[in-house]
Amino acid sequence: MFYNTPARCGRERGNTKCGTLRISGFDPDIIICMGVVHMKKEPKPVDVICQHSRDGTTIPMKIRVMDDDGQLQSYAIKGFKDLSHSGSREMPDGMFVNNSTLVFECFISDFGRRRLIRLYHEQNEEVWKMTVI
Repeated sequence: MFYNTPARCGRERGNTKCGTLRISGFDPDIIICMGVVHMKKEPKPVDVICQHSRDGTTIPMKIRVMDDDGQLQSYAIKGFKDLSHSGSREMPDGMFVNNSTLVFECFISDFGRRRLIRLYHEQNEEVWKMTVI
């Protein structure tokens, strides 16, 4: 499917106004803005089991997410990378984070297929969110 209508995301960087374009032949929920790929899909709320070590680090161990049929599915986290505490910025999937946001890129196994997800947690909230990369 081809998308000929340009869309605007309204983001600004410095004095430059965004000129968002949809790319022909790609998912309409993916847009490019100022050289950054943005996802328009909302992140999903997830349940996360974490290990908190005595030095203050958080290690995600397992997630539980509701599938399209309304069933809860559990996935063990096979590996992760901590992307937290790197200042205020916009992530490639469109989420805005700051120094108080915990951000983890994680690998899970979904029916034998390795999937990359990103987990977000604001320390002043009790909700974890997930985006699929």
